Amino acid sequence: MSGRGLWPLMMYTRTHPIIHMNKQEMKLALDYFSIVREKIASPRDFYYKEIMLLLMETVFYEICVIINRHIDTNVLTVIAKQKDLVFRKFIDLLSTESIHSRTVADYAKMLCVSPKYLSHAVQSLSGKNALTWILEYATDAIAHELRYSDRSIKEIAHAFEFSSISAFSKFVRIRLGCSPRDFRNKAYDSETGQKGALS
Repeated sequence: MSGRGLWPLMMYTRTHPIIHMNKQEMKLALDYFSIVREKIASPRDFYYKEIMLLLMETVFYEICVIINRHIDTNVLTVIAKQKDLVFRKFIDLLSTESIHSRTVADYAKMLCVSPKYLSHAVQSLSGKNALTWILEYATDAIAHELRYSDRSIKEIAHAFEFSSISAFSKFVRIRLGCSPRDFRNKAYDSETGQKGALS
């Protein structure tokens, strides 16, 4: 189920779970409730499932209309900007040297939003999904560590929360095109002009 302007409404209802309806809105809600109750009690005809789905979708959007009537447009504007705020905080977390998670779920938890909402916000504002951002930042951070850190490859793998050296090596091979040792040696060679093996 999707539609324009639903995200601000959903965010609003998280902080305003109770909406006071006027008499006309209450009558409409009761009418829909009566229709739904009658349909549930009726025989399951050929298009029963389709009718129920469309009926419930209609009720859902009617509820959204009622909620929308009670929301200040300024509040909606603030809520709409929450995606920008979430995206900025997401990038800040990616830039934090002490955080090395590589899952959308972990970052969503840190930002107190659902993984689905984080993915939606990041994709709509940047054109790239959240996982792509996470992997790009992780790759850059690992490359920097291999180039400039005195830590061993094992220590770097542990710092970036890889389950094993082999898992770390596989990630580096896929993202950087060679093993961690080879990448470190190439970086050392380019800086010193010398050949040598580093661990």
